[in-house]
Amino acid sequence: MSPSSSEAVLSPPAAARARWRVALDAALLRARNQLRTSVTPAAVYIGADGEMADAARRAQAAVAAFARWCAEHAGSRCELGLSARLVHACAAPAEAGAMSPADLRDYAQRQFDFYFGAAEGDAYAVAVSTDARAGVACGASQRLVADLQATAAAHGVSLLRVSPWWARAVQAALAEVGKEAPVEQPACAIAAIEDRIATLVLAQGDRIQRLWAEPLSGEPDAAVLEQWRQRIGTGVPLWLLRLPDDLRQHAPLLQGRLAGNPLQKA
Repeated sequence: MSPSSSEAVLSPPAAARARWRVALDAALLRARNQLRTSVTPAAVYIGADGEMADAARRAQAAVAAFARWCAEHAGSRCELGLSARLVHACAAPAEAGAMSPADLRDYAQRQFDFYFGAAEGDAYAVAVSTDARAGVACGASQRLVADLQATAAAHGVSLLRVSPWWARAVQAALAEVGKEAPVEQPACAIAAIEDRIATLVLAQGDRIQRLWAEPLSGEPDAAVLEQWRQRIGTGVPLWLLRLPDDLRQHAPLLQGRLAGNPLQKA
């Protein structure tokens, strides 16, 4: 059967050239992305729908969002900043004194299992801070982490780090606090606010003492701020770190964008 006049049929040599061109364009795209992120990795925020109650569905949506980004940025080196709905965090209790990384990992695993549980056949992948001053552990679904890693590998993306979206910015802010008052080591608190959820970090100087996440019904109002002040202690300054509006959805951002996002005094 001969093709109709409306059909375009490539001869074998032309089809081969077309395939070669597609492969070349893909290779050039990967090379450009790899070069562009060779010094400063791209940072990608992965959010989560607050109205999606099922954790497995939230994780699937997160992987799908990352897959879309990877398809457009094949070959890149990147770091992932996850929503507080996708990754949990806790700080070593002050009364426990200095904890080894192994002890902190065990403590965090128990906390996450007790308060959040894990889906059947899943568990938490727990990472602990290598900075002795921080004493912080983060945990995300092992299945989610594995799916993110597999998605990155499928697109030739080098996934260098997976952490809460606020981690870099809070770390930088607390380091500045420590520089400004190295002797007094004042207490301060930071509320990292994203879409209908906030992570509160209470620190003494540059050492994190407590952290927890709270759901929000909207932008925190005066009543919510007052509740936070009561929890963190009288006289402790409270700073707000907001996720930029254009990052409320699954969207890429440049490294340093969040670390450079100024804190606001509450």
